[in-house]
Amino acid sequence: MSVHFEKQIDQLRRQLLTLGSMVEDHVMLAIRAAEEQNRDLAQEAVDRDDDVDAMQMEIAEESLHLVALFQPVASDLRFVITVQTVINELERIGDQAHDIGQGVLRLLDSGAHFDLPPLLQRSKEASVEMLRQSLDALLDRDASKARAIIAADDKVDELHRSMYDWFKNGARQRPDDLDWMMEMLTISRHVERIADHATNIAETVVYLVEGEMVRRGGDRAP
Repeated sequence: MSVHFEKQIDQLRRQLLTLGSMVEDHVMLAIRAAEEQNRDLAQEAVDRDDDVDAMQMEIAEESLHLVALFQPVASDLRFVITVQTVINELERIGDQAHDIGQGVLRLLDSGAHFDLPPLLQRSKEASVEMLRQSLDALLDRDASKARAIIAADDKVDELHRSMYDWFKNGARQRPDDLDWMMEMLTISRHVERIADHATNIAETVVYLVEGEMVRRGGDRAP
């Protein structure tokens, strides 16, 4: 491939890493808003989604232009396909951060004073770490790290399922707090989806490095 093509690939890589950093910051902002019951942070988490969407569209257009212009093959084509997949996952993670911000605003508008349930705290920490590790795996092209992320998704799924038990028990014991607990359950779902999208990124890293499509749990896709 030409020197110009290599420069375009490098530019695409830098844009992808920039978007990844933006989305990680977006998630952390939304989580802080929930932890601190902070209206300004929650509103910023809602508003910032537009920036993520704009960056995702810019990268998508650039990668399509690159394919049309240079018609890459083999590993170069895999990288471009990876970029398309990862930016879609990152955009969806941004959507989850946006929705968490909206949930915090609803809670604050209701006058509720709340703390994140311990289960949700653990789920949040695990999901954020999965997101970070998935981006590191992408940067390092580390398939082993990516497979570890895929396996870690089960933990977050289990924590989210346990939140339903927390909700049912709380609804029986404190029916006046039903709306607050329902919002916590919804936020838990958004956090669990962040882990799902991080897992999808990890699966894409395995494809980039090994040329093998995997599904959750590390099995070979049929």
